[in-house]
Amino acid sequence: MIGLSWSGRCVRVRQYRTLPAVARPSAPKASQGDTEQSGRGSVDTMGKDIPDVLGLLCLCGARSGGQSQFISAYALHNDLLERNPDELRTLYQPFYFDRRGQQEEGEPPYLSAPVFRWDGHELHTRYLLYYVRVGHERAGQALTADQQRAIQAVEERLERPDLRVEFTLEPGQMIFFNNHWLLHNRTAFEDFPEIERRRHMVRLWLKQRGT
Repeated sequence: MIGLSWSGRCVRVRQYRTLPAVARPSAPKASQGDTEQSGRGSVDTMGKDIPDVLGLLCLCGARSGGQSQFISAYALHNDLLERNPDELRTLYQPFYFDRRGQQEEGEPPYLSAPVFRWDGHELHTRYLLYYVRVGHERAGQALTADQQRAIQAVEERLERPDLRVEFTLEPGQMIFFNNHWLLHNRTAFEDFPEIERRRHMVRLWLKQRGT
């Protein structure tokens, strides 16, 4: 209902539930949101267009762990500008990203896009390490030395406590945030053995009309 209340400004892109499965997948190809392992800082992206707003609703919390982590894309970008300007320039150049099966018929399963883009008014960010690695594999293009250094510079900052905030969403709580400005992550967690008590989150993607 809250998502529908935004219908004048946004359209729903997709809704997704992390299922309280009997056995959560642990294979490398599983979505990081569907495993109990800790994830990597990322921006949600499913294809050419990046959702503008991401909403998270907690229905059931984990037995332990599973804290949400956020890092400002602006803070990440500006720290790179100050300390690693060469790597930042590389991040403004195209990388290949896996499209997670969201391509149209006849289109390749990957796309070419930069990690950072400035439109003259605000910063746009596209990043998830796994999608980059798979995208380059599918494109048949190995990451260059410059690209590897740039990715490493990003990953190092995603591990820095001084650049991120951490909190726990309790059952019934929700959060909406700008999907271009915040990279999000989740710590590893231990779940309950009972299926009905397992961690259960609902994710909603919204895109502003006309963008």
